[in-house]
Amino acid sequence: MNFHANKLNTAFICHSIVLTSIATSLIFFSPQSARADPLVGPSTVVAHPDLEVLTFDPAIMPRQDRVVTGSGFFVGSAGIFITAWHVIKDRKVVLVRVDNDTRWRPTKLLKTDEERDLALLQVMTDSTGSPPLPLALSPDLPIGLEAYVLGFPLPRVQGDSMKMTQGIVNGFGGRKRGARIMQVSAEVHKGSSGGPVLAPDGLVIGIVQKKLDAVGIAKRVGDLPQNVNFALRSSEIAAFLDGASVEYKTQALDITVNKRPYKIFEEAMPSIGLVIAFDN
Repeated sequence: MNFHANKLNTAFICHSIVLTSIATSLIFFSPQSARADPLVGPSTVVAHPDLEVLTFDPAIMPRQDRVVTGSGFFVGSAGIFITAWHVIKDRKVVLVRVDNDTRWRPTKLLKTDEERDLALLQVMTDSTGSPPLPLALSPDLPIGLEAYVLGFPLPRVQGDSMKMTQGIVNGFGGRKRGARIMQVSAEVHKGSSGGPVLAPDGLVIGIVQKKLDAVGIAKRVGDLPQNVNFALRSSEIAAFLDGASVEYKTQALDITVNKRPYKIFEEAMPSIGLVIAFDN
């Protein structure tokens, strides 16, 4: 296992990269679209004054049309956490809760990359119970490799516990960003954005970003695409983390290792979190 050891520069000044236009056949799980599926119900949480333990209180609940949900995972020590940039874009409060914890934690924004659609956060918590997920070194990721998506899709409908879907790597490339993007057949929905895509050996091979606008395509061509989803490859995550001087782990992908899905889920669960973002 290789360990990239660069000290995090907390004084890093975030900069923006102009986001190129997205093909009309692709959609991000954007804050605008996420507003149609606000997080509600008994498990809904809002900021307690100390931002340490959060409880449901309708009296101080932010407007539900301003709450966005997503997923993310720890990539470094000291609470270093990655998610999709569009999940937290233009939001003042970002909170993270790991699936095996009842507490919601405040975060500090460290770096963003609009072109890669990535955001780096520091979760204000003792992260000893949330080990970073290692990134796969996979320059020749095989098409047909099993792929597992972990995250928190549609929490209002499916509940706010972590979910797992299974598929394969269908291919690479896209109309805009080429081989940096991979296509996977594992189901994703609003709330999945920022969640990891794992290989059968448990390594991160990508991060969920977007899906095909199936309804829009069906209206144009008369055929409904199914399970056409896209993730940014782990090599791009590594490049982003290098730019932030973050310590992270990598490991060579071993396609001969084929863990049972429930083992992959159990091992990864402490490192994956539900993200909520709002204006407060």
